[in-house]
Amino acid sequence: DLYFLDISNPSVPSIVNSIRVGLQPDDLAVDGGYAYVLGEEELRVVDVNSASNPNLIDTLLLGSNTRNIVTANGYAYVSDYTDEEILIVDLVTPSNLSITNTISLVDRPREIAVANNYVFTTGLSGIFEIIDVSDLLNINTEATLSVLSAGNSLNIAGSNAIVTGGAGFNVIPITPCDPNYLAVN
Repeated sequence: DLYFLDISNPSVPSIVNSIRVGLQPDDLAVDGGYAYVLGEEELRVVDVNSASNPNLIDTLLLGSNTRNIVTANGYAYVSDYTDEEILIVDLVTPSNLSITNTISLVDRPREIAVANNYVFTTGLSGIFEIIDVSDLLNINTEATLSVLSAGNSLNIAGSNAIVTGGAGFNVIPITPCDPNYLAVN
């Protein structure tokens, strides 16, 4: 289920409504009045413009082992762990989703982030990848870098990517996005 909470009084949150999405959610992204719920190899779209009247408006079958979703610039980027790729889903018409492209990766993606027309991933083997998605017809991997074993978390903070893993964390400068400038601090 997807729950809608009233947090106008943070010390006493209350459930306003819920909607059954029919799957065990793995991840969620909210963008432009829509919740994109990822789970059980599907992406479901819920119109959340009105918490009192949410509606499930589309379902898209994705693939074998999807784990994470982020949205940016009218697209959802969904990690597929088994196939070592990122699926790019067009969100322009939320009631009619479609996969527009895929990005092949070096490592099984654990976490993804998107910033400034770049997709960043961390993988099971500790590989950090930067992919230029400014032209979806000409996707280009800008850099790969071995960081930590199995990056558990990935966040973009200004001109740095922060990757955590079992051995600690790395701060990776990502501007300019040029492999000659990448280093692990």
